[in-house]
Amino acid sequence: MTETAEIIMRLIGSEVCGNTLSMPKGVVVTDELLSQIFELTRAHDVAHLIGSALMNNNLLLGSAFESAFREQVYNAVLKSEKQSFAFEKICKAFEAEKIPYIPLKGAVIRELYPEPWMRTSCDIDILIHKEDLKKASEMLSDSLGFIQKNEGRHDVSFVNDENICVELHFSLIEKEKSDSSAKILDKIWDYSTPAQNGGCRYKISDEMLYFYHIAHMAKHFENGGCGVRPFIDLWLMENSKNYNTDETAKLLKEGRLLKFAEYAKKLSEVWFSQREHNEITLLMEEFVLDGGCFGSVKTRTASAEQNNGGKGKYVLSRVFVPYDFLKSQYPILKRYKILTPIFEIYRLFALAFGNKKNFRKRYMNNLKNIPDESTKKTALLFESLGLK
Repeated sequence: MTETAEIIMRLIGSEVCGNTLSMPKGVVVTDELLSQIFELTRAHDVAHLIGSALMNNNLLLGSAFESAFREQVYNAVLKSEKQSFAFEKICKAFEAEKIPYIPLKGAVIRELYPEPWMRTSCDIDILIHKEDLKKASEMLSDSLGFIQKNEGRHDVSFVNDENICVELHFSLIEKEKSDSSAKILDKIWDYSTPAQNGGCRYKISDEMLYFYHIAHMAKHFENGGCGVRPFIDLWLMENSKNYNTDETAKLLKEGRLLKFAEYAKKLSEVWFSQREHNEITLLMEEFVLDGGCFGSVKTRTASAEQNNGGKGKYVLSRVFVPYDFLKSQYPILKRYKILTPIFEIYRLFALAFGNKKNFRKRYMNNLKNIPDESTKKTALLFESLGLK
C-alpha cells in the first residue's frame, strides 16, 4: 500500500469504523499530500469522508484544499437530505398504490454508518415485481414529477428536476448467462418479509443482503471497477453481526462467491482493522485502487480479457456482440429481431468507417499497450478470487 492510500484508509477508519486516528510515522500533512488524497478519494467517491475526518482532526486549517474538502462534505450532506426526502415520498406513493417494493443498496446499508450522509449513492435503488413496472413508472412520472431517463435490460431509471435519480429494478440478475449467483438472486423475494404489518415495503434477510452485496461487488469487480466504498460497507456489515454466518456461507458457496467474499473481507480488515496483507490482498488492493468506482481503461480491459479468454477472443467479443447488447443500441430490434444480422453488419461498418473510428483506434492502442505483467497479475487475481 502506498503511503497516500494508507493515510486514506486510516482517515476512513477513524471517521466510520470508530478507530483512533494515528498517522504513519514521519508523515506531515502538506498541500501536496492533500492534493494526492483529494484526487484519489474523489475517484472512489469517499472524499467527503476524508474531508470530515480531516476537519474533525484539525488537519485542514490553513490548507489550500480546505474549501475543496468542505465542499465535498457539504454536497454529500445536501444530496443525502434530498435523496431521503425523495425516498420517503416514493415509499408513501408505493404504499398508496399497493405496490410491493424492496429498498436496495445505499438506502439500506447507510443505516450501518454513523451518519446517513456518509454513505453516498448515485441513485435510489428499488426492486419491484416486473408486473408492477408499468404502474410504478406511471406513478413516478405522473405523481412525483420524475422523467424516464433510460430503460435497461433489468431496470428503468428516472430523474427529477433536482437531479435525484431513481432506478426501478425488476430483476437483480445482471448477467445474461444463467450463473450460480443469478439463480439465488432470482429468488430474492423468497428471502424477504414485510417490514411492517400490512405494509408494502419488504426487507431482505440479513443473509441475503450480505450475499447480494458480495454479488454486486463481484459484478463490478469483473467489469474493472469496484471502488473503496463497498469494502467500507462490507466491514460495517461484518462488524454489525446481524446475520447468521453459516447461512451466509451456504449462500456464498452455492453462488460460487465464497472465495471472492473471503478475500474481500480480508482486504477490508487490512484497510480498516490494520491486518497484514497477503499476496492476493495486495493484488486486489492494486486493482481496486487503480480502477476507481467505474474502472480505468487498464482495469476494464484487463478484466474483459480474463472474462473472454484472452486478447484475441476479447477483440472478437467487442466486434460481434450478442442480441441483448445490440438491441440496447438499436431499439427497433426489440420489435423486429429478424433484422439482427443487418444491424450487426451496420455496426461493423460504423466501427470501421463511422464517427467512432478514432475511438476504436485509441481503444485498440490502449489494449496493445497494457503490459503482459499486468495481464498476468489480473489472471492470477481472478483465478484466486474464483472469478474465472
